Amino acid sequence: MRTPLSQEKSNDPARQVKIHFDLTYVECDLAEERFENHPVVEMFLSGHFIRSAATGGMLSIPLDEHRLDKVYSGTLCGSLNRKYNKGIPIKAAIGIKSFAQHRDAHGNPAYVNVGTTHAYMGDILSEKEYDHHLDLLMRTTVVGIGEQLKKGVVELHIRKIDVGPSVDGLDHTASSLQAPAQDIEQELSAYISSTLQIESQLPDVMEGMKRIRAPMDISQVGVESTGNAFLPIAAFAMDEVPESNPDFFRNALSTVLGRKNLTREHVKNMPPHEKARTMGLLICYGVQSFGYIGDSVEKTNRHNQFIQRLTAGTEEFANIWTSTFGDCEDSAKGIHSTLKAFVNAKFDYTKDQDLIELQQIADNYTPVLTLAVVHGQKVGDHEGVGAHMYLPLLPNYQIKEGFSRTESGRRLLERMRPAERSHFMSENASRSTAKNRAKLIRDQPPLFCEGTGHIDPLGYKDPILDKRKYVATEMPAFTWAKQQIPHEEQGPSSFYFIDVSGITSKFVDQGINMGGIIFGTVNENYDPADPDNAHEMVRGLLYTDRLKDSEKMALMPQPFIPPRVMSIIREANMLNPPPRPLVLDLKGDMGPERNEMLDTLQQHVESLGRDANGAGDPVNLYMLPSQLEPHNIQEMIQCATTSEKLVALKYTKEQVTNSIYHYRVGLYIK
Repeated sequence: MRTPLSQEKSNDPARQVKIHFDLTYVECDLAEERFENHPVVEMFLSGHFIRSAATGGMLSIPLDEHRLDKVYSGTLCGSLNRKYNKGIPIKAAIGIKSFAQHRDAHGNPAYVNVGTTHAYMGDILSEKEYDHHLDLLMRTTVVGIGEQLKKGVVELHIRKIDVGPSVDGLDHTASSLQAPAQDIEQELSAYISSTLQIESQLPDVMEGMKRIRAPMDISQVGVESTGNAFLPIAAFAMDEVPESNPDFFRNALSTVLGRKNLTREHVKNMPPHEKARTMGLLICYGVQSFGYIGDSVEKTNRHNQFIQRLTAGTEEFANIWTSTFGDCEDSAKGIHSTLKAFVNAKFDYTKDQDLIELQQIADNYTPVLTLAVVHGQKVGDHEGVGAHMYLPLLPNYQIKEGFSRTESGRRLLERMRPAERSHFMSENASRSTAKNRAKLIRDQPPLFCEGTGHIDPLGYKDPILDKRKYVATEMPAFTWAKQQIPHEEQGPSSFYFIDVSGITSKFVDQGINMGGIIFGTVNENYDPADPDNAHEMVRGLLYTDRLKDSEKMALMPQPFIPPRVMSIIREANMLNPPPRPLVLDLKGDMGPERNEMLDTLQQHVESLGRDANGAGDPVNLYMLPSQLEPHNIQEMIQCATTSEKLVALKYTKEQVTNSIYHYRVGLYIK
């Protein structure tokens, strides 16, 4: 049986490549159906092609796990990037990434990775007929369970390939990934070791943080490309700019302002720090809609007699825009990608002056995917100490000042061309007076972006903190939903503690092969002749010192990435699945405005007959439609009945893309 998959034509016929295929899900190695079910494969062309969902470069195929003889027929279509003038590179590929429905810690459905594979164009075009079984492997499980785990097998049959007149077949030029796996592993390991050596030589700002390091990008493509090695952590920041359109950002801006009863007309009269805050809220909007789930894997499969459930923790770095579920580093990268899309977006000056101004503000910041010591594992946890990744936005002047306090940082600044160096200095960047410094902090305040919870990028004094505490402590049936987590501007946090290291693509984008940063605190007793104080800084910077733009903040660059290692990174990253398009078609289907189960919950609260006068602002919770299951609604109904201070409940739908939306549920507490 064939299931047709439709797509539009590519917009560059001369360089167009069409790959007509049949796909069969020949082996399902998922766990028992009650634990893993409803598999889906995402098929995509590698980054060697200009690819998009609209032109058929990305296809989503729901699989029937009960009919393994079913054939899915379709066509992948994209335009070969113009920098490949000699033809299709050998390591260009068809990527296949599979997902299955899992359950998060609260029992809510969430889609997780269940194996990836690639079919390389060098093999496809060299064979008379390409028809191969490909294992869907979870490769990063070598971190958690010590081995790669097979979760399924697909059969890929290429029926036909059509190429435009400007495509000269296969380019046999050797790829960096064609070197012996042992050589690639050795080069990557040598560079990663050099970054670790620099960090390990520095004393830590506090005891107990020695184990908190992130030297590697624990992604699927690193292991697949090299056989046994991960890419350096800097590779994680070199992400693809997602496809986007202006309406996506117009809607996002209107939505985040609407939560405060503001409109886009209010932006022009905002003070500079409020404009900066609004920019931060804008780029966090989509990602903060997504569900949180930690990295784990089901080790059992449905072919074997089920004895007991075997779930193991693992690690995988990915972009949350591929699955809409993930943990801290996935969310941070998703916001990073959104920011890149935003600063590259083309707006209409006649009606988007507010967005253009926010773009200019965004360009005054350097996004740094940051590994931090935190209290807990994700936002909202308060027990233990763990590692966490989030996305601080450092004002460019702060980056310059931080590097100026270390010798290697000063060498980096000197290496920059004058035009590049000036990018890290605003007009007001003179630090000669306290007045100028204070103005900089007001106009370009340090921000931070978080995806695992709703948290303001600047901070504010929360007027309804007592109501939030009531919901958190007295209404447990609602606590699974994402909600606003308040913190005061520049104040200490019950979660964030110490920034340790970070990565950014800002220097690589300017032609400087440096992507890693070590956060540090200035050693006030620095003396190169004193063994106990031989370092200009200690490793780690208090979260509050960064927010307050303290002169204690020092930055040290990681070693420059050798050209050969950079080539491997770029080639391997081409194999990553593209993020979902940040596109909103206002004329397209947007899903239902009302939700039957939320209507039932709202009507129940109304039936309690409680006086809502004087309740004030609500405590807002954010729920995905997939999370609204009968058991959740029933538990919330029971909780609402016993929570006497809950006097009303109202909700509204907030759109992200045409297929992604959530409900903002307001709890009115009296």
